[in-house]
Amino acid sequence: MQRLLVGLLLMLPFAAAETKYRDAVLLQYADFEYGSSHRSYLCVSVRNPDRLVMGYAKRLHWHYHPSKMKPLVGKAVRVRFDDESLWIIRTDGRALKLKQDYLTRAFEPDSRCEQVVEAAVARQSAPPKKLHRR
Repeated sequence: MQRLLVGLLLMLPFAAAETKYRDAVLLQYADFEYGSSHRSYLCVSVRNPDRLVMGYAKRLHWHYHPSKMKPLVGKAVRVRFDDESLWIIRTDGRALKLKQDYLTRAFEPDSRCEQVVEAAVARQSAPPKKLHRR
């Protein structure tokens, strides 16, 4: 029993680190439609002191319309991320989960974010995704 308790206590700092939100700046926002069903595709990029993180979310119906994130561009937001996902605290205080993506050309052509995408695409053999801007 003591070993189990010690093991759980040792894992506690790692569990807490996964849910820790930190400050970041929402650099860019892009909202697209894709497919014949007009699904929404939201792309965002955030920068914290450690790194630049880009992510996307696909939805057929949004309970929280992604355009509500647009006024936050250039402002501080609360984020957390792991190796695959990015969570941003929305304007209503709830978390929006996005999948990290560095291969979709969604941002302005001369932006820093698009330069990151260009570098990632150059290392891949698959062509980048094509989106239709709203």
